[in-house]
Amino acid sequence: MGVDEYEEEIVEKVRTPGGELDNRLLEEEYLESEKGKMNTIQFCVNLMKGIAGTGSLAIPYAFSKVGIIPSILLFAMVCAMMVIATYQLLDIHNNMGNRRILGLKSIQTSNVYAEMVFNVLGTGGYRFYVVFSLITLYGSNIGSVIAMAGFLENMTFFGKNETSRKIVIQIFITIICIVLCLLKDPSVLVPISSSGLIAIIASYLILIIYGMSKYKPSFEAKDLWPESASALLENIGIYVYCMGFILFLLTQYKYIRRDCRKTVVRSTGVSISLMALIYIFIGIILSQYYKNSENGVKDNIMQSLPAEFTLGTLLNIAMFITVAGGFPLWMEPINETIEKGEIERGKLFIKTRKYIILRVVEIVCISVIALVVPSFSQVLSLIGNFTDVLTTFIFPAVMHIVFFRNRTKSWIMWMDMITLVISVFIMIICTSISLKNFGK
Repeated sequence: MGVDEYEEEIVEKVRTPGGELDNRLLEEEYLESEKGKMNTIQFCVNLMKGIAGTGSLAIPYAFSKVGIIPSILLFAMVCAMMVIATYQLLDIHNNMGNRRILGLKSIQTSNVYAEMVFNVLGTGGYRFYVVFSLITLYGSNIGSVIAMAGFLENMTFFGKNETSRKIVIQIFITIICIVLCLLKDPSVLVPISSSGLIAIIASYLILIIYGMSKYKPSFEAKDLWPESASALLENIGIYVYCMGFILFLLTQYKYIRRDCRKTVVRSTGVSISLMALIYIFIGIILSQYYKNSENGVKDNIMQSLPAEFTLGTLLNIAMFITVAGGFPLWMEPINETIEKGEIERGKLFIKTRKYIILRVVEIVCISVIALVVPSFSQVLSLIGNFTDVLTTFIFPAVMHIVFFRNRTKSWIMWMDMITLVISVFIMIICTSISLKNFGK
């Protein structure tokens, strides 16, 4: 239901028998409908919380490979394209109303983005979207498992031999993830996942303080530019991945007060610009200080801390708990898509055998892939270049062109086409390079 439709519904509810409006009831109805909804500041905070995640741990590595100047320009480009994608989706959403493709029934889904894809692009577009959304989710979970393994990598508790320690750690992570994903209600883990922002902030503060006290930056002119054209193109996906929020934008939009909705695009621009500035600061500082460390700039910057640094070990444990707690929450959308039918739930865990087997197989496969391809940055860049670009930039642009194909404002159509061309270029060229270098 669009904003205008919702307002019309309220108006109709407060009409008197004579057809006149009762202003008192109108105001009361409006206030009641707005209870518990977000204002602009709350929306910005939620958006920034959604953007801040484990993907940011690869930013210093990306800066070391891509260079400072291209990194700043890439953040600027990604922010601009994110704002445009926000405008495209909200423009469609606010003008959608009850418009549907002729001959198609509506689908039953709580995902506003998925429903919009169905209504604009039809069944084929919807199925295409679902497939690549699942790839994105599976890829993100593989990245989470790799990150968890990285947090535990230097802990001799799991063994002293490097090879056997990696296997034991992977088995340990697999068991933990299976147990958590079989819980009858994974929402109990939300507080753990939500505390991740605190853990990430604490980690960066410790990294900066330790780096400044232990190492000296040795700035060189070559740090301004990419190692190679291949390094530049391959790592673009990391910037897209780290700034991604489009998949949950419309979910958040439902909970924004109607008097704040006109400024959502501007608020989005402010929020992601602030996050980009924070990431740029982190990327420059940590890439410059830790390039002189004994471990160098790792693709998971937490691994750049020396094993003997006790506080670093504690932070790694905290980050492991945070990511592990969030893992089943990222598996839930996959389960909702794949698992059809009722799930029998016990006191602690689900009891439906076929779903237990399915979830165990899924997690084992994710864990095996994470073990075989242990590069955190490669997974992020591949997801970012391929599926994230597709769902974040290409789908909104295509839908906007299709939905408003008869609109007279030609400059908007040109904006759609330019973003679409850039996005397709990134997806094809950068993904091919990511695949070429994958596993090396």
